[in-house]
Amino acid sequence: MDAPGRPAHAGSRASRRTPRWAWALVFALAAVAIVALEHVWRGESYWNFSEGVYLVTARAVLDGEDLYAGIAAAQPPPLFYLGAGLMAISESLLFVRGALGLSTVAVGALVAVIVGRITGRPAVGVAAGLAALLTPWTVREHATLTPDPLAAAPLLGAALLAARPGSRAAAIGGALAAFAACLKLAFLLPLAAIAVAARRRRPFLAGALVAGAALAVASFAAWGPPVWDNLVSAQRETGFQLGSLPGLFGQSVWNIGPLVALGALAVLARGHARDPALFRSLVALLAGSLALGVTFLKGGTYLNTLAVVEPAAVALAAVGLTWFLEDRSLLGGRRRLASVAVGAACAVVVLQSAVLFARPEGPFGFGNPFLSRDPGHELSEDQVRLAADRAGECPPGAPYSGSPFVAFVAGRTVPGGQPDRFIVGEAEVHADLRAQVGADGPLCPYRTLGGLPEGGSVVGRPRLK
Repeated sequence: MDAPGRPAHAGSRASRRTPRWAWALVFALAAVAIVALEHVWRGESYWNFSEGVYLVTARAVLDGEDLYAGIAAAQPPPLFYLGAGLMAISESLLFVRGALGLSTVAVGALVAVIVGRITGRPAVGVAAGLAALLTPWTVREHATLTPDPLAAAPLLGAALLAARPGSRAAAIGGALAAFAACLKLAFLLPLAAIAVAARRRRPFLAGALVAGAALAVASFAAWGPPVWDNLVSAQRETGFQLGSLPGLFGQSVWNIGPLVALGALAVLARGHARDPALFRSLVALLAGSLALGVTFLKGGTYLNTLAVVEPAAVALAAVGLTWFLEDRSLLGGRRRLASVAVGAACAVVVLQSAVLFARPEGPFGFGNPFLSRDPGHELSEDQVRLAADRAGECPPGAPYSGSPFVAFVAGRTVPGGQPDRFIVGEAEVHADLRAQVGADGPLCPYRTLGGLPEGGSVVGRPRLK
């Protein structure tokens, strides 16, 4: 018997006859091929403002600039030092993105392991892991130097280790979750959720506390009070964005809702789980990740957070879909209607990814009517190269006031040396840096918004004023 009340079938027996190393090899070859193709497809296209901010900040750190005191930075130091470490090898955007693509492979591998262990079917795990590489927000945020896609792998690893019986595994899992929170403090929410479901809660919390405290002590020793000013005070002073909430929540439901609905099938059939502790840990990770929706209240927060939610949702959805297909008694007499709903949910996810690949500049169907525009890329690779060439025509030493992403590609400086113009413009704690930006110039091209250089694509030839 495969599980209580559920007979084994031929596909299950075939999966067990295939050695684990063979499934690992199949996944590795297919995953590397998918990520390589995504890398070529993405090229140097420009997808989100934050990536440019963090790229320019990491390059400044590599050049010896004073993080937090001299450069406003909204995230803890590991993100910037990761970027600086990669740039020490090569400052090519294609190299940095290629190296960061390994984190996407890790996400898929962890999804494969988790699903394989919960269902007892390695083939299903491999399929789920590969599917996790192709879902909408994982594709959109793939290989960007932003905390959200980079935190997905350590959080999945934390959930996996938190379900193991040993104290050492739990402690390592806690440390992994703490590392994710050290990429972005908001990820304390999924950390707390995993801790609640952890098989060995005390070792998990101890690992998280030790790792987090070590980084906090090291950060304050290196930078002192400016760390608090940047990571806490400035974030508090950015205010709220209540008017944007319908669009942000509507888009989240449109993208994540079908996966969560499929995951609900897994919760209904949770008695089928081969590893109940891991199932509980996965559900907790998804719940904690969904709780990140509260951060949409804060000014400047965007949908990038869905890159953390999506992998856990894919894993639970794969489990739910597997049990639904195997257990004819699940949902009883409503089976036919449920089959239509399940098929529709799968079709919506496939459609969203397909249109994103086909029309990245305006993926109609990936976005929803509540947003003012579909969340595709800001500039194609050709447009980025054109903008970078025009930025290169600026006089030597003139700060580039357009998008920080274009400034990075073109190798230009930014006004006042401050790539994060949003946090500098909004937070009172950064008043001195704001004055520094306003006094810099002449800029190229010259555009201002609220006293600070305006972002967006470069239109027309650069000019000085």
